[in-house]
Amino acid sequence: MVNVTRQKVGGLGLSIKGGAEHKLPVLISRIFKNQAADQTGQLFIGDAIIKVNGEYITSCHHDDAVNILRNAGDLVILTVKHYQAATPFLHRSSSRDEHHLDNETSSTVGSEGSWQSPNQSPTGQHPRWIDIITVPLMMAYVTRYIFGTDKLRPNAFEVRGLNGVSTGIIHCDDAAILSQWLKYITDNIVGLTHLQMKLYNRNFSASERIEYMGWVNEGILNNNQPWQSYKPRFLTLKGTDVLLFDSPPVSFLGFKSRWGSIHDQIHWE
Repeated sequence: MVNVTRQKVGGLGLSIKGGAEHKLPVLISRIFKNQAADQTGQLFIGDAIIKVNGEYITSCHHDDAVNILRNAGDLVILTVKHYQAATPFLHRSSSRDEHHLDNETSSTVGSEGSWQSPNQSPTGQHPRWIDIITVPLMMAYVTRYIFGTDKLRPNAFEVRGLNGVSTGIIHCDDAAILSQWLKYITDNIVGLTHLQMKLYNRNFSASERIEYMGWVNEGILNNNQPWQSYKPRFLTLKGTDVLLFDSPPVSFLGFKSRWGSIHDQIHWE
């Protein structure tokens, strides 16, 4: 927990991104030098804000989280968890969903996320990132293989959203950059999936809690194809059960359909 004393000028001295509508935690995306958050020495870009004054905000939409933080009083107690893998994306991403938590309600976000009064205009043109494809990373699937085959993509990998509809292929200049980006994105997915697992476990007893969630590949034999085919399955270790889903459950209720057709189940004593 970190105590932040709100300042009359600059407020909390930080900006946030993310929110439930993006399937992301509320993340600190910017910390302003010598302002309140910076002076604590305990907050960093990439920190996920779990609680504000003891109140969970992990299921809040972005605007709701902004309002909670702005109305949290002069002494704000933040419970945070750092996601190092999110840091490079926060530095590179667009500022369209970023809010600087100061006390000014009439300010607008500039092209680089800096705040300006309405009568100010940017002194020059700044490059902005434009979203072409958006793939939510919560419980997403990463593979270097061409989907459904055992053939590797050269210096590229694919990121597929949890429902398999949103997907994007990332091409890299060389193997070193490929390895770096794979690590960044995989670490982010693991962190977000672990956070989601904790949220699910609030609804289960100790003996029924989820211990692991993640993707595996199921080999499929087909005599009509000269290559081995693979199908991604979402593996969950829950209580005394091993569950295999075609796609991850979007709520804890999905784990209660124990004998439905949505998943296979293995039980051990």
